[in-house]
Amino acid sequence: MIQESTLSGYDIIGDIHGQYEALAALLGRLGYAKSGGVWRHSERKAVFVGDLIDRGPQQIKVINTVRAMTENGSARCILGNHEFNAVSYFTKNADGEPLRKLSTSHEDPHLGFLREVGDNSALHAEYIAWFKTLPLWFETEGLCVIHACRDEEAMVFLRKNGLTAENCLTDDLVYAANQKGTKAFFAVELLCKGPEIPLPKGYTFKDKDGKTRDQIRTRWWDESAKTYRELALIADDTLPFIPDIALPQKAQAKHIAVPTIVGHYWLNPEAVPCPMSKKVVCVDYSAGKGGPLAAYRWNFGDAFFSADRFVRSRQ
Repeated sequence: MIQESTLSGYDIIGDIHGQYEALAALLGRLGYAKSGGVWRHSERKAVFVGDLIDRGPQQIKVINTVRAMTENGSARCILGNHEFNAVSYFTKNADGEPLRKLSTSHEDPHLGFLREVGDNSALHAEYIAWFKTLPLWFETEGLCVIHACRDEEAMVFLRKNGLTAENCLTDDLVYAANQKGTKAFFAVELLCKGPEIPLPKGYTFKDKDGKTRDQIRTRWWDESAKTYRELALIADDTLPFIPDIALPQKAQAKHIAVPTIVGHYWLNPEAVPCPMSKKVVCVDYSAGKGGPLAAYRWNFGDAFFSADRFVRSRQ
């Protein structure tokens, strides 16, 4: 097992979504090699941002690879929204109903996971139990890794309301985070899915599926954004429908106190990877949809993020 005191840094790896071949290619490019069936590096650890599952063809192989690395000390893994959803679909309430139900309006991405592991099989239960051991975030001196958004208020709330010392959700918090409208629901949604804000009254737009929406996902790291249009994190062809009017104070971007690396955002796979801002990096370049799997190589003592630290499964 690699000792933390001997590490030179961490390799933060983006959303895999069952794409094992991309994972193996990226680990090889990063200098990891298999030893005793486990991928290892002599002086670095991998940190996975979550979303190991759903969509891809080799989800079991991805889980087993990442789990073996975490259990043998060559990696850490945090909880993504897809792992949280998997726990919620599996967990039953007092009436025997799942805390969250699969979508019936379209082919839910989670169905592929259930087909591969076997719905309610022993393997399914084993993986859900492991997902519940994954922390919502990992923080070390000078760096935070979280799936979608670092929000200090939400993190403090969860710490005060039952989050474990390792930043893992308890069964009670899983239940509370599935009750819409509760503080626990909003806190977990914010950390795992990122913030959304309502548009001013009368403004709407259609998303990629043609659904009319009156809320926008935001570029929460962009402290220079002053209008709804500047803050919106949506497709370029939709931006003209977002009002270019001033944001209220409560909707403005967050001040980022700790350099943070996230996944989640399905960035353009054809784009040249670069930091989102001086203090935020995203490592999700849409591997789940055939894009490259990306990693950011962070070294202890780094004072800023740099575009030359990205490595992809293919160039």
